[in-house]
Amino acid sequence: MTFKEGSRPIRTQEMLKEALLTLLQEGHLLHQISIQKLTKRANLNRTTFYLHYQNINELKEHLVSDILQVLTDKIENLTSIFDRNRKEHLIQLLDYLLDQRSYILA
Repeated sequence: MTFKEGSRPIRTQEMLKEALLTLLQEGHLLHQISIQKLTKRANLNRTTFYLHYQNINELKEHLVSDILQVLTDKIENLTSIFDRNRKEHLIQLLDYLLDQRSYILA
């Protein structure tokens, strides 16, 4: 439920996603995270949250979708390359997985 497109809404959505990831990494279960707790962590207000998402589950779905899209793109690049760049693409995929491991586990 994106309010409008542009750099500010995109940045706001990223702040909300980052706040959700941080709370999950701290050990909070998804059902324990309130909009108030989330927006406080993101330094935003509740109204701003509702301009972008209907609920925390929708935010989580967008976050998972983002991670899966990057993984899909990297795997597609890897499987479509049949030359020396294949090793480089595999390293990029593995580096991405390493960088994102805490998010993926959360």
